[in-house]
Amino acid sequence: MPEKRQVSRLRCRLSVVALVIALGALLLTLLPIGIQYGAARWLTSQGVNTTIGDVDLNLFTGRLAITSATGANDQGKGFHIGHALVNLDYAPLFSREIRLANLELRNSAVDLQVGEDGGLTVAGMPIPSSEEPPEEEDPDATPWGFGLDDARIGDVTLHY
Repeated sequence: MPEKRQVSRLRCRLSVVALVIALGALLLTLLPIGIQYGAARWLTSQGVNTTIGDVDLNLFTGRLAITSATGANDQGKGFHIGHALVNLDYAPLFSREIRLANLELRNSAVDLQVGEDGGLTVAGMPIPSSEEPPEEEDPDATPWGFGLDDARIGDVTLHY
């Protein structure tokens, strides 16, 4: 009898491990689809009708690639991204720094527009002015830093 309990406990543990592995694989598979859907939905809520072709995400290496994304507002102002790639270094995050090892942007176009009131619209989305007073900062808080090691930008058109 004790052997049957050990075998059933072992099977139970293996089943739990297999379930966790299967759920992790499912999450890694569905995460790029979620990013694609979430980005398109957010841009649409900002007034830019968006289509995103392909999103490739590798959490192990910190690589995010987007291929063939377009968006435009009702006036036809928007953007087109042929290829965008970002490689994130994870280690500096522990020191409150966002460090991009690599940034690529190719075969892309972005519409920039300055309104009569001086407001800026980028890719069909109005950028709010920063006339509000800044929030008081905690003197003990360490600010986040940003770094970029390598940027490759080619065949990018700005429509102004």
